[in-house]
Amino acid sequence: MQHPVLNYPLRSPLKVAETIKDIIRDKIVCDVGCACGDLMFEFSKYCKKVIGIEYDKERVEIARKRGLEVVDKLPDADVYYIWIGIDSSSDSVMNQLKSKKGTLILAEEDIRDEWGGYKINIPIDDISMIDHNNRKIWHLQVVEL
Repeated sequence: MQHPVLNYPLRSPLKVAETIKDIIRDKIVCDVGCACGDLMFEFSKYCKKVIGIEYDKERVEIARKRGLEVVDKLPDADVYYIWIGIDSSSDSVMNQLKSKKGTLILAEEDIRDEWGGYKINIPIDDISMIDHNNRKIWHLQVVEL
């Protein structure tokens, strides 16, 4: 079933899902900062289950109306995806991640050696892409929690 893509100016490129499909295949994925869920639909093509976490109540309502599972506390998952360049609740998320196991995929504009005390040691072949607004170069990096 096709779902219309909502026109929000700031969000992860939808092609991220295809790029990381081998990492998320048949796994439980948490989209941290899922907004209205566009990327969740893309993740669902490859993963066993996708759960979103979002703090903006309006966006949560929209995502839930679209039939998506969105929670307010970080769930247990195999893979956590986060766009760290826009996330305004990074400290809260970081504190919740400390008790989790799995894989963390960081999407960002700049390559880092470290994030929130985690050493980034597995870059995904320095995947670079341009977002839907043709404004940003994106890099994906992987951290084992």
